[in-house]
Amino acid sequence: MKPIKLLINLFSIVFIFTLTTFQMPNTVLAAEEEIVSDHSFVVIPESTLNLEQETFVQESRKEQGIYQKGNFFVIALGQAPNPGYAIEFVKQETRFEQVIVFLKIIKPEPDTPYPTVISYPYIAGTIDLPPYTTISFLDSGTSKAIFEPEKTKWSNPNEDGVTYQINNQSLTLSWGEKSSSGYEISIDSLEWEASEIIVTYSLVKPATGKIVLPALTYPVATATIPKNEQPVSKVTLLRNHTTELLEERQNTSLNKQWTIRFSMPIDMESVTEKTVYVTEKSSEVETMVDTQLVYGQDEQTVVVQPLKSYRSGHTYVLHVTQNILSKSIGNQMVRFLQAEVQMPFKTITPISGENLISE
Repeated sequence: MKPIKLLINLFSIVFIFTLTTFQMPNTVLAAEEEIVSDHSFVVIPESTLNLEQETFVQESRKEQGIYQKGNFFVIALGQAPNPGYAIEFVKQETRFEQVIVFLKIIKPEPDTPYPTVISYPYIAGTIDLPPYTTISFLDSGTSKAIFEPEKTKWSNPNEDGVTYQINNQSLTLSWGEKSSSGYEISIDSLEWEASEIIVTYSLVKPATGKIVLPALTYPVATATIPKNEQPVSKVTLLRNHTTELLEERQNTSLNKQWTIRFSMPIDMESVTEKTVYVTEKSSEVETMVDTQLVYGQDEQTVVVQPLKSYRSGHTYVLHVTQNILSKSIGNQMVRFLQAEVQMPFKTITPISGENLISE
């Protein structure tokens, strides 16, 4: 039995020794800061690009970014206002399973005149990366990513307390800090006008008397900026409307007539199917419902009647917009509502065999 024990011990020693010597090269590589490699990033001048490479450059250079097609890379600055901008290769470092290419962005010299010609600076090159190797393009001055996210500071709040921030191709609106739930902001449209972005937004606030959660909230909305040949020089915020959302009414009859009573005389010519109307909600889509408006003789009451019965078990929304005007005071008419009022209501769902009695 003793010889067997001896063989087992000898085998264990040989195995451990072999495993240790196999791992030693990895330990050495991890300790080294840089290793020598023949896998180099080779800059290709524009004059020597082949047809396929030139086509890829033309497709890529108009947008800032790093583009790859096989072993061919294009690092583009995007549109520049003059030829004073450029990008240059500085050096390359090769580490364990990692290649780092350091680049330098050249900017126009101060007080140096340049022709006003739009350019698209870029640098192109090839590199054959070994398996499991990654490549990074860093700024030689900061050793950070060559293209840091373009983020602006938050703007000053406008009269609604709304501010904006641009981050790359995204624009975010913030309505600041609110003391409860029920506040919402949305971006309705983003449009270019030369180098100016026109942002139309809407606000929703909780209705008076509506139950809300007493918690700090921060309503925000984000949208993608449409592509444009010119960089952003100005952002204009336009409020579409503010909405006051009332509690949803349940079990509404299929022929319900809604009576709207104002606290002062109204210019009835401003009360139309465009300022007082009903929509039916289906998923995220709202469709107009045919209604008839009946005006009260007191000029303070409007009755909204459906031209045909509502559908049972469906959700509708009664809208009263901000474009309703008060009756002339002197020579001036003013908007009666500070916010559009919306009241959702859901029609009653009949029990099988039950007859519905309309109101």
